[in-house]
Amino acid sequence: MPDILHLLDIRAARARAFEALTSVDGVRHWWTRDSTLENRVGGSGEFAFNQRRVVTRVRVDEQAPDARVGWTVTASNAPSGWAGTTISFELRADGANTTLLFAHRGFREANDGYARVTTGWAYYLVSLKQYLETGTGAPHPEIDFANMLRTA
Repeated sequence: MPDILHLLDIRAARARAFEALTSVDGVRHWWTRDSTLENRVGGSGEFAFNQRRVVTRVRVDEQAPDARVGWTVTASNAPSGWAGTTISFELRADGANTTLLFAHRGFREANDGYARVTTGWAYYLVSLKQYLETGTGAPHPEIDFANMLRTA
């Protein structure tokens, strides 16, 4: 099973990064404005894109303060097969900064949809970095990532 892995250095404290990953307000600043998220283990979240044509629901499996966040995708109509996959964010201290180890695991195959998800996560993780370092991210729909991929 192919996995998506990213490593990112962020000039921000782990506590700020943890807040951006575990609060609905935080997620709305870097991933998608159309979000709900319960800030507790066993809670749920919903992330929508393209006027709710693509909706992904997660269960919060892990929240170790300032260290780790883990979700299981419980349902998704994304064409790339998100249902049943797991998403984790590991936060490591690097002085006053943070190293983020991201993993989205459990895809059935490395196809075109998987390739788009890999690129999408790279984009949105840079948005997270920008949000934490400058206060301004590039979440959907302010920046429509899907349209950025289309060629004229």
